[in-house]
Amino acid sequence: MLSLLALLPGLPAPSTDSWFEAYKTFDEIVTFMDNTDFTSRNVAGRSHEGREVLVYQYGDPTKPGLLVLCTVHAREWISAMACPWVAQQLAGDDTAILETNAVYIMPVVNPDGYAFSHAPEGNRYFRTNRRPGSYFGVDLNRNFPRHWNSCSQWRRCSSGNVGSSSQTYRGPSPGSEPETRAVMAVADEIEATSGLVLFVDVHSYSAVVSGRYDDATADISPISAQQNVAGPKIVDAMNSIDGYGTTHCYQYWTAADWSYSADGDHMFEEYGQPWSWLIELRPQSSGQGGFTLPASEILPTVQEVDALKGCTGRKLALFTFQAARVHARLAARRERVFGVPTAAAVFAVAVSFLTVAPLAKHLLESVTESPRR
Repeated sequence: MLSLLALLPGLPAPSTDSWFEAYKTFDEIVTFMDNTDFTSRNVAGRSHEGREVLVYQYGDPTKPGLLVLCTVHAREWISAMACPWVAQQLAGDDTAILETNAVYIMPVVNPDGYAFSHAPEGNRYFRTNRRPGSYFGVDLNRNFPRHWNSCSQWRRCSSGNVGSSSQTYRGPSPGSEPETRAVMAVADEIEATSGLVLFVDVHSYSAVVSGRYDDATADISPISAQQNVAGPKIVDAMNSIDGYGTTHCYQYWTAADWSYSADGDHMFEEYGQPWSWLIELRPQSSGQGGFTLPASEILPTVQEVDALKGCTGRKLALFTFQAARVHARLAARRERVFGVPTAAAVFAVAVSFLTVAPLAKHLLESVTESPRR
């Protein structure tokens, strides 16, 4: 996913891996992130209980943006540790990705739920946000507007429950939750400033990498072919780290491989975003720890996230920006505005692929199978 560096001088970045020996609270994660070499730190919104939903920017905001989300679901503690690791690596020696892109990290999208999962009076397995007046809260994954509470020939009916007593409650209306709106505001700002070219949503558990519409019954994404090439390479890279693939073997799944759904793929469809990825971190099963992955596995797991830099770093970012982005954006635009393909749009797509396809093919084939840690 990321080739990483520190761009501007700031507070001294943590220099050891010892911080990753135990799971951290919301406040500890914010303190850690505040001590990384970020370019800017902004409050994207506030939760129901008033906590800040933060976004950290690394690199030049005029360059195409990569957006990484962690801790959308409160009980997925290993996800909360992944974004700080990525931020720490942005202070390293590998400067490739920030030569061409800006990286935006939202380390705890669901701060209320995450804090509640750590609280003595809370619930370690709490999933949702803390929307008042509901038994649980809202599943933020199912609260985004695209295809909210809908289905069609090629789309499963959403698995988001209509009742507020369910942990998959989609909310009373599309984008009803402040945390959801904070993510959309960040994506809107990136898109308006320089363009959003890569989106990664980090979850657990399953040990799965997936690039697909969340509610699709088949590979209907216009870039399925490209992601079906890149996805297995990402999986190979993650499985190569320290030989952990023999125990927690990551797999690449397409839309048809999932037995449940969320409400569409908001980032892909709203922003014409060709590279929209879901990463489900280890373990594969509840028998291997489930949501309570042992703390001894934090470091190797977040290192698996960093392994993505060999697959979706500068090489695939270049491919994304030059070819697939043009295709997806024009397709989305003609669908929204005209309803049918226009001659100009088709011509532009054809030209982009005729000129860039050979380079794209070369870049995809040259992706490293065993990237540096």
